[in-house]
Amino acid sequence: MESLEYQCTMNKKSIVAFLLVFVFSNLGLFSSQEKIELEIDKIFELGKEDLLFGSIASICEDENNNFYVLDRLEHKVFKFSPEGKLILTFGQKGQGPGDFQNPHSITYSLDGHIVVADELYNVSFLNPDGTFIERIHLDGRLGVGFIGKNRYYAWVWQPEDQKQVMVNSQNNIAQSFFRIPRDSFSVVAPDESGRMVMFNFARYGYSPSLLFAHFGRYSAVAVGDRYNILILDEEGRMLKRIQREIQPEKISSREKKYLINKIEKHANQTGWPTSRRKGLF
Repeated sequence: MESLEYQCTMNKKSIVAFLLVFVFSNLGLFSSQEKIELEIDKIFELGKEDLLFGSIASICEDENNNFYVLDRLEHKVFKFSPEGKLILTFGQKGQGPGDFQNPHSITYSLDGHIVVADELYNVSFLNPDGTFIERIHLDGRLGVGFIGKNRYYAWVWQPEDQKQVMVNSQNNIAQSFFRIPRDSFSVVAPDESGRMVMFNFARYGYSPSLLFAHFGRYSAVAVGDRYNILILDEEGRMLKRIQREIQPEKISSREKKYLINKIEKHANQTGWPTSRRKGLF
């Protein structure tokens, strides 16, 4: 758990008793068979209970400068004033109205709603006071994110690749963006039973990631192994492409030999199978 404070305390009598036991034990005045009990007032204090977070997944800010913290482990949203005072909390784990299952992003929409997207399929709309409005279910879409009204980001996993898409409220694909070939990515996704498991198809040690970010009326999509970023408006139209062609620096034969030796040593120590080493050398 993330905490703001750590503290361990003992009262004065307990401290004195502890010191006496320590000294007398070393002098051999206590038998090893005797049982000593110490009374401790308080063992741990982990900060104020209302300010503990399990795992912060995402943060957003509304037009009044209040900010919202989404806790993925607690399945809860914390709302704070501009001065940092906790105003309220809402949400819990579940499938009912206002509940979250696998929350991973929170957004403040242009029409004044709080939008919480689950990693799997669901997008929930709430008022800033936490009251539930509606939920959009996007079956089969992963890594869901909010782009704008009737426009949602997601990625799909097909037999041949992993691909970024934009879908509407009816779950129809309106546009496709970047893709990663099947042999170049690792992914955590649900299996047939719905459990989240790791699937690894990458032949190499590095697996690029599909990237998405949203703020205000703009979104950005990209992929982790190239400098190519698409800026979208709230309707999903591309406003700008930020692209740079960066050529890798050349390395000398001596540097290459050194790197190969280091990689081979690491591969032998970790027991990498031959199939994972293919293409590295």
